[in-house]
Amino acid sequence: MKDRKYKIIGSLIILIALVLNPFVVEYFFSPDKELDQGNLVKVIIFDMFLLCTGIITIKKKARKKSENWIKKITKTISHILKNKTIKKILLTTIITIIAIGFIESSFYQLNTHQRTITITRKADYRIMDENLGFRGIPNLIQNVLKMYDNGSIIYNVTYSIDEFGRRKNEHKEGPPLILFGGSFVFGAGLEDNETLNYYLTNFTKFDVYNYGLGGYGTHQMLTQLEQQNFTKEINKTGGKAIYIFIPDHIRRTIGDMYWSYRYQWKQPYYKLNKNNELQRKGSFKTGRPITTKIYKTLRKSNIIKYYNINLPPKRKTHTYLTYKIIEKSKEIYEEKFNGTFYVLIHPLITEKKESKELKKLLTENNINILEYNLPTKNYYEEYRISGDGHPNAKLNKKLAQKIAKTINTNG
Repeated sequence: MKDRKYKIIGSLIILIALVLNPFVVEYFFSPDKELDQGNLVKVIIFDMFLLCTGIITIKKKARKKSENWIKKITKTISHILKNKTIKKILLTTIITIIAIGFIESSFYQLNTHQRTITITRKADYRIMDENLGFRGIPNLIQNVLKMYDNGSIIYNVTYSIDEFGRRKNEHKEGPPLILFGGSFVFGAGLEDNETLNYYLTNFTKFDVYNYGLGGYGTHQMLTQLEQQNFTKEINKTGGKAIYIFIPDHIRRTIGDMYWSYRYQWKQPYYKLNKNNELQRKGSFKTGRPITTKIYKTLRKSNIIKYYNINLPPKRKTHTYLTYKIIEKSKEIYEEKFNGTFYVLIHPLITEKKESKELKKLLTENNINILEYNLPTKNYYEEYRISGDGHPNAKLNKKLAQKIAKTINTNG
């Protein structure tokens, strides 16, 4: 009877250990559905402790029976180890685990040392969204601070978000000008009166709507346009739409290892079928769960972080997929708004290979391109936020003037 109680208690402990595995803890108990490396190790150690405790409890019997059980286990292990092949496999496995642990620990220290020059960000302005992955928090005024670990401030600004999660600006009479893109469009690191949408509101006759958000890519533009209530958020037709492209949008569109590790895994997943037709396959989490889980797991490696390894390798097919999403977005925009659609290749990255490949595809398929050159060779220092890399207010103003000249002339 006593042995039965031990078996029941031990079985319950093992069941708890199996239920509270890292995947379950990550999904149900982590606010951002992510476990950092420290907490992951703690969960694994706790699970191993519970498993060992459960097994020992089940096997807990009278002293004599316990001794017999230990002898049997010892005898079985000895018999197994007599097989040279098994012995080599076990030895190789143990050495490999120890080696990986040592190497990972070494690179963890190297990564920790590098943190003296990395950047931290305080406060966020985004919330999770089942359709888009995440979106701007409606009706928010949020101070955002970015600084070095030593306390030196890179920027300290305030973001104003409207009721639809868009970067706020004054609205006026006139046809709509809709902006799509990522943080370059949103205005990361800038005050409300330094953004591209602010300057376009002042320099054009158009009523500007900024749908850009930090971390967004081409796929979010298509998802936004596909939403049934999208036209109601603007409640105007005609006008223009500009998608502002940077090469990193291609990596976001395919959900590579870097972006899958961050928050890209819940974002919309588009792919081409055998007939070269664009299809949405849910999110990166639901549409290709195994690949996404592998990417998320690999990205936690300190070795991969140190060498900044990313998967999959760059391919022209990735650029083509991005083009197809742009093509579909243009089609839906023109159907819903009856306006003119443009792709602006951002002047900070026009010389990159991916930009040239996309430009070729757009040109061959008669999609309007806006492209402007910066009048200085030192554009990196002159037109970027120091210590950050995003466009500064000076560049947004100059770019808005160039855009205004084009779209005001073209009606």
